[in-house]
Order: sequence, then structure tokens, then C-alpha cells
Amino acid sequence: AKTTGSGAIGQADGSGKQANFYFPTDVALLPNLRAVIVADSRSHKIRVITIPGQTFRRAHMDNPSQAQDPNPWLKGVPTVTTLAGAGVGGYKDGRGTEAMFNMPTGLAVHPDGTWVAVADTTNNKIRKVTLASGAVETLAGGFSSRGYRDGANATALFAAPSGVAFTPSGDALVIADSSNNRIRWLDLKTMQVTTLAGPKLKENRCAYGTWQSSGGCPGGRCLCGDKGVLGPRSECLEYDWDLSKETPSVLCQYGSSMTLCSNPEAPTVQGCTCTKPNTGFVCQTDEQCDLGGVCMGYGGYQDGTATDARFNGPNDVSVSPDGGTVFVADLNNHLV
Repeated sequence: AKTTGSGAIGQADGSGKQANFYFPTDVALLPNLRAVIVADSRSHKIRVITIPGQTFRRAHMDNPSQAQDPNPWLKGVPTVTTLAGAGVGGYKDGRGTEAMFNMPTGLAVHPDGTWVAVADTTNNKIRKVTLASGAVETLAGGFSSRGYRDGANATALFAAPSGVAFTPSGDALVIADSSNNRIRWLDLKTMQVTTLAGPKLKENRCAYGTWQSSGGCPGGRCLCGDKGVLGPRSECLEYDWDLSKETPSVLCQYGSSMTLCSNPEAPTVQGCTCTKPNTGFVCQTDEQCDLGGVCMGYGGYQDGTATDARFNGPNDVSVSPDGGTVFVADLNNHLV
């Protein structure tokens, strides 16, 4: 192990222990192994650590095939410099120290080694930093308060994005949208933001609460509907809540539809009475969804299809080398 930085809180650039950091939260190594990019979150800066005896300008352009030493980090003292960020929290695009971040917590180097994507957490935006110039621009995130919205990069909304990862081709960016409890996808060719995993509802809403047990329901889940069957959700798809839609027209639990449950003549199936709780209501916690419902979009835990899955503060992401799998650090669930 070899330490860079004094261990004291600060923003000073310098060599080895002359440098200071303030809650560095992520690092990414350039493809040529010659420099490390650091998200120095409470300094509100993107910092660079370069190999001993080399400037960052030279380090990020170095061809690894021409490198004489395969592991130069073990010799000499690395140097810390500031690539971008004014050192105070704020939001501004620009070059180098003219630009402003607000708690940048996650970053990733593009596979071509020319730029870095930054999860600018408190600004609720995804930023781009060009390594050659330190120029900062906004890749995605609307000019408003935090929220949840898919769509074009300039109008899409995030809530405390905290981690980013490129696909192997570099054509897309996967984003841990932490406070939205979702995994988002930014297509760098079309500049469209979509939801990769987690419900696509515009607002958190109660779901799976349209049932109650009256003594004759296995597991307490009754099917109230004209099919009058007991079974898995797959048998009741016409009543299923399609979480891939932003505004679902049907909200149900195992086939119990809002339309039927609002009818006083609703059927009784094998001793189970159809009820109309607060399914579909905007919510902030599971406790606000009665009769066993859950608050979809709010933090929780559930495996399943992309739109059924639930996360609780996903903090970081990583993409497999073949691009087929995304690994998620599900922070508040203490799971991967």
C-alpha cells in the first residue's frame, strides 16, 4: 500500500503527502494506467493523481504500448493536481477551475480515455469532463430541482445520482440514481435517458394493496375479478399493473383490479372479499399503503423483472466486460 495525500482535510495540490483531499468518494484509472481521476466530493473538484515524474498532460496521452515501465506507481512520488472545479459547491459549466460541481461522488473514464463522466450528486446532473482541456459540460439533467423523468438529456431528471459506469463500447452510460431508487441509462448516441431497472412511474405510488384476507385465502392474497381464479400473476395479466408505463390505468394485486374493487357488487372468490384500499395513491413509505401494499418507486427490496425490481439507495454500478450485466451496490439494502 502506498498513500497519496496528507490525511488532513483540504484541497491543496502537490506531491505525495503535500496534497489534501476532502472526502474523496470514487477513483478511476485511465486505460493507459498513467493517471487516476478522483471524485473529491466535498472539495467539489475532480482531481488527478499522476505517476511520478510525469505531468497529467503527458500522462493521459501516453500510449501504454510505448511505456517502458509497466508499473511506474511503485517508484517515486505521485503528483496531485486539479482537473476541474472551483473548490466551492455550485453549478456552472466551463473550463478547469471556472466550472463548478456540488458533491461529485461518482465518476468513470470513457473507454477511449479522453473524457470522464461525473455523477454530480447534489446538482442532480451527469457532467462530462474532457481530460485534455478540463472543459466541463452537462450531459444530462434538467435545469430544475431534482425529480424523476425519462426523456431527452436536457429535460430528464435525477435525484442524487451517485455512481456511473460506461458500457464496454462507450456508447451508453449506466447511472445509479440513488434517491430515485432506480438504475438509469443514458444513450450517448441519441442522448435519451431511460430507466433500466425500477418502476417507471412518474411518482411513487402504492401497489399490491388491493386484497384482504377474510379467512379463506391461502397466504392472504385473494383474486377478485371476473376470472375468479386463484393463481400466480401470470394467470391474470389483463389485470396486472404494467410498471413499464408511467401512468398505469390498472392497479392490482394478483388480479384484483381497481375497477372491480370500486364496484359494490364486486365478486367474492372462495371467501375472499374484494376491497379498494389506497392502491395508486402517491406515497413516500410502504406504511402509507394499507392492506399489505408497497410504495413502488420508494426504497425497498425485491428481485424480479426490470420494472418489478426494487432498490434502496443504489450507490454505484459496474458493467460486465461483455456489456450484458450491470452489478449494483444496493447501499441501504446491504446487498449487491
